[in-house]
Amino acid sequence: MTPARPSPIERFLGRAEAAGGPFALLGLHPDAVSDELVLAALDRQIERVSAHPERDTPEADEVRLALHAVAAQLLDPVVRRHLVARWGGTDAPAEPARTPARALEHDAILALALFGGWNRRSMRRLVSVAHQRGLPTAEVARTLRGMARRRRADVPRGTSTNVRAPVVDGAGVGGAPGARAESVAPVRAPAASAGAPEPLGRSPEFGLPTDDPGQRLLRRALLVGAGSILGLGVVVTAIIVATRPPAAPVVVGPAAGAAGSIAAGNGPARGRSVGDRTPGEGARERGGMKGAEAPSGARGAASGARAERTEATVLADLPRAIGRASEGLATDPEHAGAEFERLATLLSREWPGLARDGLAASNDAVIDYLYHAGSAGRGVESAVGLLAAWSGWLAPSASLTDDRLAPAVWSAAMLHRVLRERDLPAQARSIAESALRDLDDRGRSPSDASFEASVVAVLSAVPGRLARPGGGADVDAKAWSRWATIVDAVSLHSPRVRSPLMLAGLEALLAEGPEPNASPGASEAIGLLIGRQTWRAGDDGRRWVLRWFGDRRISVADLNAVTSALATRSSAEGVDVTMVLSTSASEAARAALRDRYARAWGAGDEVARGAVAADLIARAEEVIEASRSATDDAGQLAATARLARLHDAFSWLWRGDGSEAAAILASLSTPIDQAATPGRMEGQAIRLSLTEGAWAEQYLGLRQNPKQRLDKLASANFGPGDIGATDAEVIAGEAIFGTPVEVRTKAAEIVRQFRLSPAMINAVLERLPRIPPGSAAGRAVIESVVQRQLPGAKDPTWGLVARRLLVQSLLEAMAAESPRAAIDRLAVVLAISYRSIGSPVPLTTDQRLSPSQPRAAEAAGSAWARVRPSADLVAPTGTIALSLRAIDQRRAGRLSQARGPVQEFGAEQVSLAELMGYVVGSERPAQAERAAQIVEELIRERRSAGTIFEQLLATERAMVHLWVLRLKEEAS
Repeated sequence: MTPARPSPIERFLGRAEAAGGPFALLGLHPDAVSDELVLAALDRQIERVSAHPERDTPEADEVRLALHAVAAQLLDPVVRRHLVARWGGTDAPAEPARTPARALEHDAILALALFGGWNRRSMRRLVSVAHQRGLPTAEVARTLRGMARRRRADVPRGTSTNVRAPVVDGAGVGGAPGARAESVAPVRAPAASAGAPEPLGRSPEFGLPTDDPGQRLLRRALLVGAGSILGLGVVVTAIIVATRPPAAPVVVGPAAGAAGSIAAGNGPARGRSVGDRTPGEGARERGGMKGAEAPSGARGAASGARAERTEATVLADLPRAIGRASEGLATDPEHAGAEFERLATLLSREWPGLARDGLAASNDAVIDYLYHAGSAGRGVESAVGLLAAWSGWLAPSASLTDDRLAPAVWSAAMLHRVLRERDLPAQARSIAESALRDLDDRGRSPSDASFEASVVAVLSAVPGRLARPGGGADVDAKAWSRWATIVDAVSLHSPRVRSPLMLAGLEALLAEGPEPNASPGASEAIGLLIGRQTWRAGDDGRRWVLRWFGDRRISVADLNAVTSALATRSSAEGVDVTMVLSTSASEAARAALRDRYARAWGAGDEVARGAVAADLIARAEEVIEASRSATDDAGQLAATARLARLHDAFSWLWRGDGSEAAAILASLSTPIDQAATPGRMEGQAIRLSLTEGAWAEQYLGLRQNPKQRLDKLASANFGPGDIGATDAEVIAGEAIFGTPVEVRTKAAEIVRQFRLSPAMINAVLERLPRIPPGSAAGRAVIESVVQRQLPGAKDPTWGLVARRLLVQSLLEAMAAESPRAAIDRLAVVLAISYRSIGSPVPLTTDQRLSPSQPRAAEAAGSAWARVRPSADLVAPTGTIALSLRAIDQRRAGRLSQARGPVQEFGAEQVSLAELMGYVVGSERPAQAERAAQIVEELIRERRSAGTIFEQLLATERAMVHLWVLRLKEEAS
């Protein structure tokens, strides 16, 4: 069923404005209404509509018309008194006398509402009223210009207007069912500041109201527009009669009249520091929230009755309540500090159950409070100290219980946020830095990480604390259950973090915790975590269990607890009670059960994969060590290309193609050796081993014996050398003029083999003046050397074109024989490796040997494009050197500064290395710290490198190190 489309007022202004009457639409409270506030509120709401993406639609015009109609009603003193009485307000003091210009502005708003916008009728009406007031027509123009251009910023600083919070119905906080609030609470909006007033009436997401007073108001405004000034009284009367007043509001926090306060109290309890009290305990000591309920507040002056607000309602209003505490710092800092402590206590305890936007708004309100406290010079140290005290429960010396877990995680993540706020006072950031310094390094997040990323980083450090409770205490299974519940709550917004966090926490408990056969708490926690996993085909959990069988840190007792829980407390496919490892099992029994699990889960090829991985790792260690001895540019690039081929093999093994990985490993150095040797030939780089002139002398001594000459050509000795100039001239002559045809054919084959040899090209060039244009053999030989088609025999430019092409080929061949030519050939090998890494399928032999290859930078870019999406599927559960956002930003910055293909390749290559560090650290929490060290060492090596080739070698070496780290457990 298609959900109902929200009303125009709800779409443009929000549910709070659509849920009430005329005061809610303008973001006002009946107790605080004046001409100035009405006009200021009207301007603010019109600005909000104009800032909406659909500001030019007819629905936006309808909302503007409704706003002007309501403003017109509230600007009329008689109508306003009726509306204030009907909507629960108190009589306001008498307004000062209006000036003629201000009265004309009020009349302009009335005309706009009555006649449906600016048109001839409304303009005629306004001019007529101006003349009646003794004002010239020019004053009408000035009034309209002032209304169009001037923002209402002249509200006195500190003046507070009130916004009606919407009714909470249906789902409670965080999606849990909650009770319907019995009343609507007015909430103080930010005071208007000169030049840039804040929009009023903003509210978090709430349930849809059953009735839309904003739409009723819009319909009435349209009726008013069809009438006349005399009809305004009738319409207002109808509105007053037809509109039912809402329930009297409950006031939370300081408000006008006899309103109660959620933060009423006498400050912190004596005798114990804040850090020693559980969040919520201090609130109860001050007579605050009792059990699951918040303190009762006062109803508005119209009703005078009392009502209790539920904790869910308090949480829904939390951002505004913290905002009121921020405002109170200027007038009553002690009371504001106590209120902030109460609200922060509630937030720290209940944040896992909040909706994502509500949590973000509450966190932002906390940071705003710190800014206000810092600017006022009051309370910022105590506020940050409160967060530091709660985060201190994560320290090894503290007791981390289940009721302290949520506040500790939230406060540590907020301290990371404090460090990212560069404009906060230095003392606040110093307290945060000191508090975080005492935490586990795995709980530190990158400087640009979001709140959610900081939470994940802290949650990844918690298992180490829970696995080692200290003081001889047993593992707290309740704390582990609470930790898993928080992980589940976080994964509602980031599903990809759940499985890595749960499995990493379970691995920490197995590797670092006490033996489960001696610790009831550890045994219960292991069973609890096993039961929370799905263990379906394709899940990461199966691979983790198979790794644990080979992990020496995990004992037989640990595996007994794991396999017992898998057989009795999980829905793992193919696992039964006969697959439980005995606590006295031998290494052979451990390996046999591992193979049984592998067969049950369809992972029988793991053994062969492990063998290939072991071979790759062993060869990688040799190549890494040999690469450190390379000194010149060509040697360093050759070592880089060899490491890149290892990188290629590792990537295919990880993708499940062990045969491709083995094939690359079998011929690891062949392409590098061929590229490093000068004088390459076509194809497989076969060369004739000929001494200068010796072979030619023997061949010419055969004179006119065709068979012997053919045998001599066919039996030429092949080897690593190059052909000499004299031998090349004889072979070229035979290919063009030799007889019979078999001799010419065989000699032509040798010419094609040596078509890249300067000696052979020069021999053909010397024979060119004697070749007639109509010679088919001569044309074929020249075309095979230059790899171009020559003009026709009758073309007078035939000889010139042939000479030009031969000279050009000769120059290229001579350049290719220079000492620097090997660098170009090695660059091609490097490009082929990265092309293979970025390819979705293995490259064929023809694709690898093709002379037409993409540039190395382009190939590295394709490798990045293939690997980058995999990083979105993992979440950092330990220490990482750089966040994913930082990696993307650094790559974009490097590519924008790169000049030339070498620098472009280097930018892509190092970005890929940083990305691998992120992925490996996320997939292997136990190796996350080492992966971060590899990336940090790479950054230092690149900075100290003397040439770009040193940088390329260091980067490729780091990536192979990361691959070894990634596959080492599988190889064992």
